[in-house]
Amino acid sequence: MTTGRRVLLGAGAALALRRPALAQVGGFPDRPIRIVVPHGPGGASDTWGRLIAEPLRALLGQPVLIENKPGASTMLAAETVARARPDGLTLLMGSVTTLSINPGIFRSMRYDPMRDFAPLSLVASAPMALAVSNGVPVRSVQELVAYAKERPGQLNYGSPGIGTSPHLTAALFASMTGTRFVHVPYRQSSEAELALIQQEVQLAFSGGFIPAIRADRVRGLAMTSPQRSALAPELPTVAEGGLPGFESAVWNGLLAPAGTPPEIVSLLSRRIVEAARRPETAQAYALIGAEVVASDPAEFAETIGRETVKWGRVIREAGIEAS
Repeated sequence: MTTGRRVLLGAGAALALRRPALAQVGGFPDRPIRIVVPHGPGGASDTWGRLIAEPLRALLGQPVLIENKPGASTMLAAETVARARPDGLTLLMGSVTTLSINPGIFRSMRYDPMRDFAPLSLVASAPMALAVSNGVPVRSVQELVAYAKERPGQLNYGSPGIGTSPHLTAALFASMTGTRFVHVPYRQSSEAELALIQQEVQLAFSGGFIPAIRADRVRGLAMTSPQRSALAPELPTVAEGGLPGFESAVWNGLLAPAGTPPEIVSLLSRRIVEAARRPETAQAYALIGAEVVASDPAEFAETIGRETVKWGRVIREAGIEAS
């Protein structure tokens, strides 16, 4: 049994012991709720979605089902929810890619992240670690920058594809440090992480590096969070390493279709925040490298807008286009 599966089963068993909270708005919800996720079973958003679905079920008194809609760089799932009936029964597990990166990558999209959805709550956020292969003789961000400037265009970094958070985070790092690297895209995060371990690439950003760092299979330099992360408090932040203001994370949150009644948006937001802040839910997210945020709708909308501007600028400056 995988670690992710054990996390899901453990969280589900603990939450099943709690009695459902049935305080609804006008009888809502009177039917199952579905959360549409942009990855297949076992994918990142699938796991994130299932971790919040079970405590939501307990609080809403209705089944909360996961519907997998992978495809089109997460856009298929977003299109599905944007066109759904705005009754609060169809939600999107939207990520930084879906909501804030895709608008800068793709010239044509069949959904508008700011116009077509009603944000409910930013659920959780996962910082990334900056790591180098054991063959690179540096032990800090400052040493990496100096080493890279002496070798412009000679160091490779891996990421799980063009336009992903790790790719854009590396592009942001290069821009802020005046360094030049070669991007090597892989199909999946696990492949990019293995490439660093096997020294096929010299550096990478990823949320999955902590076990490899602690096993001395790669060398961790810093975390991309604004403050030291509880997930790896021994690692300084990139900002501490000499890049003030540097911050990047993979985040996911829940949204309803635009036009969903305000009272339903408010109810769902409160229940999501309550579900996310349960100790067992926070622990389950921590086991997959994420930290609970649990924001209100206005805060989530502000995050989407701010991140769209930020990553749009990085995409333009780096000349990144959809492949």
